[in-house]
Amino acid sequence: MSARAVLVTSESGDIRFRIDGGLPTTSGGHYFTNGDTLVLTGTQAIQQFRGIRCGDTNGVLRVTYFY
Repeated sequence: MSARAVLVTSESGDIRFRIDGGLPTTSGGHYFTNGDTLVLTGTQAIQQFRGIRCGDTNGVLRVTYFY
């Protein structure tokens, strides 16, 4: 069974992310700050999500999957 959508929330730190399969860098990609919420739809976008810590604090991502 493949997820069709996900809800992602950020806690504790900031990250940068990409959903096109490329690797984000500390200066490239979408900026996702502590407390932000993101909804990804489509199996491809979910599978290609990549994130990287941005700053000195590790971020925690909470993810809820919808099937």
